[in-house]
Amino acid sequence: MSKTKEKNVSIKDVAKEASVSITTVSRILNNINYPVSNEARTRVEKAIKNLGYIPNKAAQNLRKNETRTIGLIVRDIGDPYFSEMAKGVTEKAAQLNYMAMVSDSNRNMDYELKYLDLMIRQGVKGIIISGGGIMEEEYQSELQKRVQDARRLGIKVVALSSQGIDLPLVTVDNIQIGKTVCNFFILNNYKKIAFIGGNEKVTTNYERLLGYKIALKEKGMEIDENLIINGQFTWEAGYETCKILFDRKREIDSIFCANDNIAIGVIRFLRENKIKIPNEVSLIGVGDIPIAQYTSPSLTTVKIPFNLIGNRAVELICSDENIEDSSIYFKTQLIVRESIKIPKIS
Repeated sequence: MSKTKEKNVSIKDVAKEASVSITTVSRILNNINYPVSNEARTRVEKAIKNLGYIPNKAAQNLRKNETRTIGLIVRDIGDPYFSEMAKGVTEKAAQLNYMAMVSDSNRNMDYELKYLDLMIRQGVKGIIISGGGIMEEEYQSELQKRVQDARRLGIKVVALSSQGIDLPLVTVDNIQIGKTVCNFFILNNYKKIAFIGGNEKVTTNYERLLGYKIALKEKGMEIDENLIINGQFTWEAGYETCKILFDRKREIDSIFCANDNIAIGVIRFLRENKIKIPNEVSLIGVGDIPIAQYTSPSLTTVKIPFNLIGNRAVELICSDENIEDSSIYFKTQLIVRESIKIPKIS
């Protein structure tokens, strides 16, 4: 159990608690390339956690209001979903004379928690979490602890998707996205509507799938679990999950892809297998990443205003207002292109 934080904890207190020198603690905190035993490192990290130690640099910066840095954590900077969001954050930060520090976790949740620790220690102005929340109790508990540490120091934390914990949000309504896509298929007389998702533990995937199911239920249509499959939010996973889906069930006339990357993989699979888009199978993605209008056929998709979302998150962090109860939802737009066949009305 953590000790009560009744006074400012110094590096000397950490060294004493861990039975090491102050120099050793400093080397570990600053990641200096100097050999430190794993045993000593573990004792120091445990002492930091137990004492609730925050390096003086962060505390001083926050007291003097000198910090001009905003931290941004992304899952994969090479993914257009995150790079477009990062562009919105970095551009707005520069306009407001702040520097955006972008950290790429490569979809590793341990890295995300570590980046949060480092940003808090650096005393950043605020932290933006851009990926969908992970629906795992242990991860959410660890995330909650770090958010509380940040708030205690006056560091604002904003999420760009639901995280499963209490956090200010700048996002879109992913349940409504799922309903919009499914209802559009239904409106155009599609009957066998499949769903190809990403990681089933990610909140955005869960919410879009939930919207899909709600739309089917509201129209009195069967929810066929054989038409639902999850994988990852990548081209490769889109290709592979589509293959599994068609091995499982051939009677498919439309596919709702949880993001555009998945849809691109699906397009390749369908074309390789001589399944005509949209005459035999229509599909819709989510995101409207830059390549969506250049696929063949061009991709029908739900446009998410990534740039505006990133802009607004920075504005919240840089404002003087209390943002703890903020939930800002941007509108999305269905962009109809060549990947869906609209029946002619006679």
